[in-house]
Amino acid sequence: MPTEPIAAAIDEERGAREAERLETPRFAPPAGWCRRLVTAVAVAFSGFQLYTAVFGTLEPLVQRPIHLAFAVALIALTYRLHWPGQDSSRVGLLDWLFLLVGVWSVLHVVIEGARLRDRIFFVDPLTPMDMAAATTLVLVTLEICRRTVGGGLSLVTIGFLAYALLGHWMPGSSAHPSMSISDLLETVYLSNESIFGIPLGVSATYVFVFILFGAFIMRLGLMGLFVDLAMAAAGATAGGPAKVAIFCSALFGTISGSGIANAITCGSFTIPLMKRVGYRPQFAAGVEAAASMGGNIMPPIMGAAAFIMADLLGVAYVEVAIAAIIPAIFYFLGIGTMVHMEALKTGLARLPKDGLPRAGQVLLRRGHLLLPVVGLVYMLMTGWNVMTAGVVGIALTVAVSLLRPDTRMTPGRLIEILEWSAMTALPVVAACAVVGIVIGVIAQTGVGVKLASAILGLAGGSMLLTLVFAMLASLLLGLGLPTTPTYIITAALTAPALVQFGIPAIAAHMFVFYFGILADITPPTAIAPYAVAGIAGADPNKTCYTACMLAASGFIVPFVFAHDPVMLDPLLHKPGSTLVDLVLVIAETGLGIVLLSGAFIGWLRINATVVERCLMFAGGACLMAPSPPAAFAGLALGIAVWLLQTVRLARIRG
Repeated sequence: MPTEPIAAAIDEERGAREAERLETPRFAPPAGWCRRLVTAVAVAFSGFQLYTAVFGTLEPLVQRPIHLAFAVALIALTYRLHWPGQDSSRVGLLDWLFLLVGVWSVLHVVIEGARLRDRIFFVDPLTPMDMAAATTLVLVTLEICRRTVGGGLSLVTIGFLAYALLGHWMPGSSAHPSMSISDLLETVYLSNESIFGIPLGVSATYVFVFILFGAFIMRLGLMGLFVDLAMAAAGATAGGPAKVAIFCSALFGTISGSGIANAITCGSFTIPLMKRVGYRPQFAAGVEAAASMGGNIMPPIMGAAAFIMADLLGVAYVEVAIAAIIPAIFYFLGIGTMVHMEALKTGLARLPKDGLPRAGQVLLRRGHLLLPVVGLVYMLMTGWNVMTAGVVGIALTVAVSLLRPDTRMTPGRLIEILEWSAMTALPVVAACAVVGIVIGVIAQTGVGVKLASAILGLAGGSMLLTLVFAMLASLLLGLGLPTTPTYIITAALTAPALVQFGIPAIAAHMFVFYFGILADITPPTAIAPYAVAGIAGADPNKTCYTACMLAASGFIVPFVFAHDPVMLDPLLHKPGSTLVDLVLVIAETGLGIVLLSGAFIGWLRINATVVERCLMFAGGACLMAPSPPAAFAGLALGIAVWLLQTVRLARIRG
């Protein structure tokens, strides 16, 4: 246990500035006048998004292409090609050519907008210039995705394109009618399911506004406030630093909506503290990896995928956020319970209270920073337009910044925020654009319907098997891919099988959404555990295993709300939802998570024997089964373990 004051340790681990602990995009600004050009384009990008958010968005085939054109230009300038012997600080000739050709291919839709809107789809042929622009844009979209997100998603998209062109040669039901190159290009370039489809539309409206809001609010020092509140609430409890990691990740997730941002931001501070009090490196990293993924499922801001879900379901975003509340709480309950049990089992030391911040003092000194967040939540919950709520939230943030000289928005700080927001949005824009190609292919080939039929056929009418196959498909499709494209692909390919089975649409989409997120912590890719294993100096594979164990509730709760969708209706607005049903599912799931956590860690009141762990596992599984007799059996098993351990504990103390 360290002897220096905890406050000093906090300062040591935090680093120089709040902004430097945020997820830093993997771009490399060029030197000289090109650097100033990047700043100007990025500020113009953010300015365009703010202007259209305030005064009204343009028609889709204007707003979305301009949004993508800005992104292509910035990616060409900051995610540059590198050749041996090339000055890495300069923009090469190929990158300039890529910028010009890419922006032209995007803006061709705007320039020729009147003609393209008046033509009859799949009847009037594309002109040679249309074909050239469409072909170029497909290649440009694949390349910007490769540069910003990585090659995995680009390769997946190439696979779908190959299936569209060659799939008519495949055997049996996997084949589809022959599609010409011209029809394919028209599909992915001009149809409703295209590069300029719903995913890019969401990126060009809601998502960018909330990226801006997150940038503004974080520059006020909100992350520091979250850390101090977490330390005040849980720092002195058993395994305090691990609970701080969970608490901090939950709070930060309400703003960032990014699991990797969560992991890097919170992990750089919490992982060293967890190791100091005695947590094993892989356990410390696993806690942060598992908790950080909760950022994608924790309302009110759940990332781009949740906004896309709202659009696909045709519901207000607030309905998605409300539906996510109880499952998100259970997710963090599972991690927190295991962390607490691990601390008790290993006898970890507690942080001294005299070195921890006090919640009252923290709120008195910096509580005003929460006003924009509270205002945003209020606006979303009371039915405000999402974009309007985001803009008003930004205005509130600027107003709150004026209350203290050290947070005041100066022109230099404003430019920095606008530039950072634009650069942070680039991977999201690229992923949404390239996934539009996948959606177009799925719509034209009918592969989504075929996969749904295959899942239902394999399940043979069993709801459990249908859910298991959908889970496996979602985890497989999400390997190595960011959350947003993973959700879009799984929503098109696997969610229809659940809906056809009779599961409500929001439960089906939330189910595949969860497993798309959990793909980031499951092998073989395990993006989040590998990202934080380096911070902890831990073995990546052990970190991955630990993160999966800690996130066990995330693998189980989706099965619960798929069987009992009342969990997604805490306000009881849906027909058939009753308070009794809601209370029962909450009580059974909560107790089931506690018993399963005890089984995994080997602790309830004291160290559990093998038999007791088996009983707890069986009890937890029974409590979350969709059957009243099973729930009673699970409760009985839990009580039995509690009594067994109480007797053993009395003998030890006596």
